[in-house]
Amino acid sequence: MDETMQRRMDSIVEDEVRRGFRIKELPENIVESLEAAHAADPTVTAFRKVRFTKLTPRKRRLINEAVVKRYHLDLKNPDILSNDQLRRLNVERGEWSADLERQLEALQNETNQAMRELYLDGFDRRDEWTKVLLEASDRVRVEIAESREGEHRRLLSDPEKTEALDRFTRWMDWSPDVQAEFDTKYATSQGRETYSPDNDQQWLLDRTPSLAFVDALNEIDDHRDKLRRYMDLLGKRRELLELQVKQTKMFAESVEARRDTAEEMARMYYCTEIATETDTGAGPIAKTVDGAWDLPDDVIQWLLVEVYFFLNGIPDEAREFLAQWGFIGAPRSSGSQPASAESPVEPTPNSAGTPVVEMPAPSSARPVPTTSEISSST
Repeated sequence: MDETMQRRMDSIVEDEVRRGFRIKELPENIVESLEAAHAADPTVTAFRKVRFTKLTPRKRRLINEAVVKRYHLDLKNPDILSNDQLRRLNVERGEWSADLERQLEALQNETNQAMRELYLDGFDRRDEWTKVLLEASDRVRVEIAESREGEHRRLLSDPEKTEALDRFTRWMDWSPDVQAEFDTKYATSQGRETYSPDNDQQWLLDRTPSLAFVDALNEIDDHRDKLRRYMDLLGKRRELLELQVKQTKMFAESVEARRDTAEEMARMYYCTEIATETDTGAGPIAKTVDGAWDLPDDVIQWLLVEVYFFLNGIPDEAREFLAQWGFIGAPRSSGSQPASAESPVEPTPNSAGTPVVEMPAPSSARPVPTTSEISSST
């Protein structure tokens, strides 16, 4: 993140801390969902703008009271199992294992580290990386084709030009995924048992037509590395999400998960109020905490994410990055279809190891990002 963007984000957060609230207008598709629910059940309040407010000692007490009430009822119910009980049962049935837990933790650490590095490299400029890569590639081909003698230049013979283009093309096309294929095709021509992209790169550098050629080759190497790390991260994120979904389903209705859900819902209720046109508060989003559970699922998910952003001082500028990696849903226009079942947006466990639980309607629930994931990524 550059200094200008950092200062901008800090100023936004500081302003909201000073004011103690954040005003947000509901997206049109969320408004439509809310109005449809109100038409079906007039006790559901329809609104277009909300005001998120800071936690106070009184709000914390009310939230704790709402959570404890539900939690104690669940503790008395022998049919609602704990995380440990569910873990043991799933291990006994072969649905889960300690190895899967270690794999999940390792993937979480690796992806967090990779996301942080890519973000600092200018993650939001990955389309620019591709453009730079292609432009540098064109410059290399021109330098090879038009090589001539002169200052910092040497003339390549026609056979050298042909071989240089061949070596450059396969150096560009190589990736770890095609190593076996390249071993078969090109290792012998290098006089090696396995193909080495470094060998081709060094050959090109040893016969450099110009300094511009060297600069372009280094530029390609740098941007290709970023794109490869990006693609590698996508693969690891996919593996991670598969394990997270499995773990989330396993613990979805545990006593701890139900407690966490109750806490999230109570926090959302007591820290959110309907906002007027002049941005003043106009009352709660529902008559009671329990009444908030009657809101449409997509409305609840949107409110949960937004109140989390506010309470943790995360400005909207971080939204694109978080949406890209599935921590939140990307905004969609009115009438557009929700993400399919194959979408990469899936539940994400929090830093303490407790899964992010499903909301009242789990089929469309979206996870709220955890503090450790946000801080490590941005």
